[in-house]
Amino acid sequence: MTGLPCPLCGGTRAAKALMHGDVATALRLNALALPAVGMIALIGIILVSEAIRGRPWMDWTPFLRRIGRFAPWVVLFLLIWWIPQLLGALRGSKSELLDTRNPVARYLQQHLGQSHL
Repeated sequence: MTGLPCPLCGGTRAAKALMHGDVATALRLNALALPAVGMIALIGIILVSEAIRGRPWMDWTPFLRRIGRFAPWVVLFLLIWWIPQLLGALRGSKSELLDTRNPVARYLQQHLGQSHL
């Protein structure tokens, strides 16, 4: 909506770079892709093994409740993470994450871009 990158912006491209073995590009685009790809792979392995066994490994409800307590911290972390993502896009080092066709993004890039930061 604004043309600005979200905290997870670049995650798909980072995951793709990671799958091709380009860790440096993956880290530059979005370092959160590394743990996300690992977590998705682990969840996939668990789900496949549960399907093969025909029963779950454990009761997931208490585990999910415990994780739910960390949700506010995860949101705070993502907001803090968003700041360098946004600055990288505005400064030009991650310009592929910025859509300057949008007036908000174009204005911020012109006023907060490389020459002003």
